[in-house]
Amino acid sequence: MTFTASNDWDIAIINSLILTSSAKGHQTSNLRLQKLAYFTHGIYSASSEEGAPMIEEPFKAWPYEPVLESLYHAFKAHGAQPISFLLTDNESQSYQVPEGHKLNTFISCIIDWGKGKRDMELMRLSHAKSAPWYCAYYNESSDDDVTMDQAHIASYFKKFMREQQLDI
Repeated sequence: MTFTASNDWDIAIINSLILTSSAKGHQTSNLRLQKLAYFTHGIYSASSEEGAPMIEEPFKAWPYEPVLESLYHAFKAHGAQPISFLLTDNESQSYQVPEGHKLNTFISCIIDWGKGKRDMELMRLSHAKSAPWYCAYYNESSDDDVTMDQAHIASYFKKFMREQQLDI
């Protein structure tokens, strides 16, 4: 499935989320992948210097969740069915985070953190009143094209990591 990402690294990260979830015995739907991408991105941003984004494409505040729009479109035909393929670019090239890269350990930790949480629990966590999604969706507009503020994502997830006792 072609994924219109701003760079190959975004494709590699999403594919690594899919592969790591699968290797750990978890089936991943489009909704769950959006949640995993959002929480991984947020926690990475909180852990990095100056709140650097993990995924270059900005998250949008859609009515029901934070969304990477191109990721949504790549998998929307699957509905709630488990994802069974990796993303490719416009030239049918697939990418993954290189084996041994520290980001793989980071992704694995986030998958482990989320494994006991149902999709609705992840939705509840992403919709907290001070969360970036809530602030963007309710304070900016109800338009589907509201971009979530990266600085808010990074600062919010610093607090979130403490509350969730995540030491990554």
